[in-house]
Amino acid sequence: MIAPILLVVAFAGLALIVRGAQRRGADEIAVGAIGYVAAAGVSWLVVGVSGTTLVLPAVGIGALGGASCALGFVLLASAMKTKGAAIAAAAMNLGVLVPILAAVAVWGERPGLTAIIGIILAVIAMPVLALDKGIDHEPLTPRRVGLLLAVFLVNGSVLAFSDWFHAYGLLSARPLYVAVFFTVAAISAAVYWRSHGERLLRRQELAWGALLGVDNAAAGLLTLYGLDAEMASVLFALVGALTLASVVVFAAVVWREMPGRAGWIGLATAVAALVLAKL
Repeated sequence: MIAPILLVVAFAGLALIVRGAQRRGADEIAVGAIGYVAAAGVSWLVVGVSGTTLVLPAVGIGALGGASCALGFVLLASAMKTKGAAIAAAAMNLGVLVPILAAVAVWGERPGLTAIIGIILAVIAMPVLALDKGIDHEPLTPRRVGLLLAVFLVNGSVLAFSDWFHAYGLLSARPLYVAVFFTVAAISAAVYWRSHGERLLRRQELAWGALLGVDNAAAGLLTLYGLDAEMASVLFALVGALTLASVVVFAAVVWREMPGRAGWIGLATAVAALVLAKL
């Protein structure tokens, strides 16, 4: 149970670090690229210490996951600018539907009745939160709906890739998977930033990026270890709901990014999902 709890901390940390950097005027894409570089460095250090050998599934799936992760980060950062941390995190965590459906349809996972009830409530909670008007108090437009949908699909695919690799049971290759994952993410994010950036890195972006890198590396490994403790269909629903609750509360209390009525209803539903899914 420790790994899923730590995974919630890591996932919530990702959203809050990115939003915190934005609020202080940092270039969030630069922060993301630096974060991936730092995470890759830490991961390759673990590979060197553990003596992990080359395993093709770790390289192939890790590369696919890393490219998706970088794209998901760009989309998430864009959503946060207009909708705030809570609503963007809602769209991101709604992506748990992707690996949940994959786990049931492809790998034949069969969660119990109480877990199914918790999953259903978690699934209900996320779109309700996503419908909240956010920090700019503007209604959803077709463009914003498309952006939130893209955040949902791409970030969901990242979790699905991790579940796919976990299904191989290659315990010793996990550090290599995470290292390849973040190396590809770092290259992808750096290329995007260089194609759009117009200035040099500042000290605050390096600091925020280093913090994000540690969080990224922890999240990557904890996702795999969390799948040892829970089925993907249960783990991702529970972690997604609790991550949402954490981000919403923090953003409301510390940053005064207050959700509207839909946001609070979604938060209450998420808490109920956590209770029922673990009974």
